[in-house]
Amino acid sequence: MLDSNVAKAINELPWKDVPDSIKSKWSEWLADADTQLLGDTAEAVALALGLTVPHEGEPSGLNEIAIRLNTGLRNDSARLADAEVLRAVDQVSAALNETRESVTRGLFSLGTRSAADIAALLLVEYPKARELWESLTPFLISQSVPRLERTPALDRLAREKPRMPDEIRAMFSTDVDQFLESRDAGILWDDPIMPYPAALRFLISYDLLDDAKIIAALARLSGHTTLQARREASRTLGSLTGREAEPWLLPLALQMSHESDISTKSHAARFLSHVATGRGEFTAVATARLVELLTEEDGLLTPLFVLRGLEDSTELPEQVAQAIGRLHHEHPSWRVRATASELLAGLRP
Repeated sequence: MLDSNVAKAINELPWKDVPDSIKSKWSEWLADADTQLLGDTAEAVALALGLTVPHEGEPSGLNEIAIRLNTGLRNDSARLADAEVLRAVDQVSAALNETRESVTRGLFSLGTRSAADIAALLLVEYPKARELWESLTPFLISQSVPRLERTPALDRLAREKPRMPDEIRAMFSTDVDQFLESRDAGILWDDPIMPYPAALRFLISYDLLDDAKIIAALARLSGHTTLQARREASRTLGSLTGREAEPWLLPLALQMSHESDISTKSHAARFLSHVATGRGEFTAVATARLVELLTEEDGLLTPLFVLRGLEDSTELPEQVAQAIGRLHHEHPSWRVRATASELLAGLRP
């Protein structure tokens, strides 16, 4: 618990503002750390500083594989060699099969690392890991495996979209309705939202659903009585940014942007930014709503979360950029001003 909580605190630190002298002390600590005892903390420090977690030999076990994968994202010297990738594939595949067999027997224990999410990251980062699809696919579509174990992998795959072999596409296509309607098998971690949001995002990203089923699923989520379901609906808009010109999508996004929930607004704003820069017939409507969200909604949280929703934007309509500029110069919150300044700096001239 100490290791996990210290790691979470380290991840929250504004490392760009940490003095070099303090970073140097962390580097010294990392060089001498017992990574077996404090693996999460060592991983968090390495990620923050762009360093490699000290290790001897090849990674063994899910925890060591996960640490090497995560540090390799920011430090090329920590990336797995081809031989290490193949051995990691064997270990992760065995863990997936063992977990799936255990849950079918009614035996499930929550681990600190998700084997499915590790498998997904291997597929994203290493083409030689493609054989993992064979063990990962039945794991993801299993009715017995709790969503807690499947959702991180599905969302990572939906976001990064590593190449999927044709035979694997056929497996997912066999019964998409059953996949979408699969209920959570967890008892302590039950997720009752239907349709399964992570499965919906995954199927959309890999173009395994037609528009009619997407519309029906989004309507169910956005009209749900629970706030979490409506948040999931707005998150799912991100999987549809390649289809922002579809006329049925804008009304849904506009409706979500009027939700009282700040998180839902920010996801809707991110989608509206794609519509606003798409040069299509709905550009003016999306632009006007973005300006309203930034300048006409009271308080600190709405403009802040909308700005964060636009953080990945490199191009925005002039009216939206002007609204962000006004926030940068006039908003009473330094946090809003600073976020607006960072966003403006990232826009193309």
